[in-house]
Amino acid sequence: MKRVSLAAVLIAIILATLMIAQTASLGQMDERISIEPDEEPYSGEPWEHIFTVDGQWAIAITPYNGNLYLAERDYMNHTAWIYESTDGTNFTKKYNTNSDQVFVMSVNPLNNTLYIGTLWRIGQGIGGLFYVNNGNFGEFDTDTWWNSSTSIPAVPLSMRVHNGRFFVGGLSWGNVGESGNKMWVKYEDPSTGWAWTDMSSSRVGTAIEAYSMEEYYGKLYAGTFEPAKVVVYDDASNMWNNSLTGIVDGPTIGNSGVVELINYSDGLHGLTWKYGCDWIYDGISWQGGNVSQYGGFGRAIVHNGTLYAGTTPFYSEDGIKPWTWSNISSYDGLSWSDVEPIDTILPLYFAEHNGFIYATAGRRVYRMDANASPPPITDPPKNLHARLEGPGLVSVNITWDLSEQDRWVTNYTVYHSNTYRSDRMGYQFLREFPKGTTNFIHAFAGHGDGQNHFYYVQANGTNSSAQSVLQVGKFTRDVSLGAQLISIPLEQQDNSLSSVFATVDYERIWTYDSAPGSGGWKEHDPGKPWQDIEFIDFERGYWVEVNSPGPMTVAGRVPASPVLHLYPGWNLMSFPSFENYDVTRVVSETGATRVETGDPMRDPYHLVQITGTDSLMAGEGYWIHVPAGVNWVLA
Repeated sequence: MKRVSLAAVLIAIILATLMIAQTASLGQMDERISIEPDEEPYSGEPWEHIFTVDGQWAIAITPYNGNLYLAERDYMNHTAWIYESTDGTNFTKKYNTNSDQVFVMSVNPLNNTLYIGTLWRIGQGIGGLFYVNNGNFGEFDTDTWWNSSTSIPAVPLSMRVHNGRFFVGGLSWGNVGESGNKMWVKYEDPSTGWAWTDMSSSRVGTAIEAYSMEEYYGKLYAGTFEPAKVVVYDDASNMWNNSLTGIVDGPTIGNSGVVELINYSDGLHGLTWKYGCDWIYDGISWQGGNVSQYGGFGRAIVHNGTLYAGTTPFYSEDGIKPWTWSNISSYDGLSWSDVEPIDTILPLYFAEHNGFIYATAGRRVYRMDANASPPPITDPPKNLHARLEGPGLVSVNITWDLSEQDRWVTNYTVYHSNTYRSDRMGYQFLREFPKGTTNFIHAFAGHGDGQNHFYYVQANGTNSSAQSVLQVGKFTRDVSLGAQLISIPLEQQDNSLSSVFATVDYERIWTYDSAPGSGGWKEHDPGKPWQDIEFIDFERGYWVEVNSPGPMTVAGRVPASPVLHLYPGWNLMSFPSFENYDVTRVVSETGATRVETGDPMRDPYHLVQITGTDSLMAGEGYWIHVPAGVNWVLA
């Protein structure tokens, strides 16, 4: 089977939930693909659905002479209209291209003309170049703009003005008489007319499509498909030179292509299709990485210091994967983040017009007020946690999940106190991080630091913020030689015994489970072939036979209203709370008849009774006797 160009059918085949009611032949490929139902449009902030085309997709969109022009794909009827909007909201059919679809529209300021690149028939690989000028619509005669040894012109895919010339790039498919699929770029010079640029295979290799073009520091670059490359134009020789070193086309990216080149934040970004990589060129070398969680990239736009791009799920090697959504993602110069799932089908083409940003997705046109104030931040960072980290566990790594409004977040801030308070009074600013950040390592605040630490994380917008519901902390206490009755007051990410007691040199650990049928005493003794305790329960108290005195340190989540399950009789319990509790309160809330805690100096059981105003302490273990079972909810 002959290989078929991915980019040439990026809009036609790959960029959407595929829809066809007849056999489509691309090269020697012949597939039957069914039409999927069109789902309801996205209707949430900040995007507003304003229009739906009659064809299968809304594609290219661009402003021209104060109006907004929109192109569609309609290969069922072979019309592919150009729509016009004079108010930026209502669109009417204006020009019929009698084509299957319109790939690209661009304004040539050299002659104030709107240029329109079309595909005449899917499966035949032949296209046309149309124009709108002063209300006149027409098609360039083949002899005027093509002038090739191939009698039938191929598909225009990209357009760009550079050094007084208007460049058009695209591809020719093998069945139109060329020797195999071939990329090409032509230019129109106002003084000399249309001419070819030199794209011989000795310089551009086997790349077959000029799908994107962009200027960067006075040079013109083209993004190619199969393989993914970026080639640079030499004005003096009128030739394109081979791929700039850096963009990789191999197992990681696969049979991919540079679907968009865009100048942003002093770098040339090459956004690739299929496995979605963002390669950044600084004029010397390419750097970048796999950001495939955003799928394959579509077109992009820069607005107010942010790069926005369309993305969609992956293309699979064994066929066309059904598309279930398309998404708008953003890049702020540091990292990519999701903005909004916008529709069920890519492409997302963009335009900026009269204070709005427009996006096309599926059959629809969406609009966002480009000057609107960001919404208030109401969604906080979530799933806050903490763990000890580093050599000797000397640091605390605080992690969180991003706010669902990360697109509007300006930064995340971490607040800290050495004393826990549920109302967070007295907590101090500790560190600030850019949006997209999900962790902070508090160096040397872990094992060996004698203080407790408590933290929360806040997502900040331009004029609002949202605090994490949970707090995390690091807790430390001294343990003496011999038997100690202790507990773990913080919920652990890893509650295995070896992790929780990693900072303690112990001989053995044992506890008592008073639940009916539990078997009572449980033990962990490294010298024995069997163990009863593999994981630590923060509800339970533990006896620990300590070999070497010193600090015990743990980090984790402060339990939110923990519930301790007390059974009739004696219960060996923890106290996983940093609020003030005395025995009188325990008796009042549980009906306890006796409360005891550990005392290494008391023989023979190392226990002492506490009463009345004696306080319970986080990190201590307690024997609590109750006449009836109770679920004790702590503050």
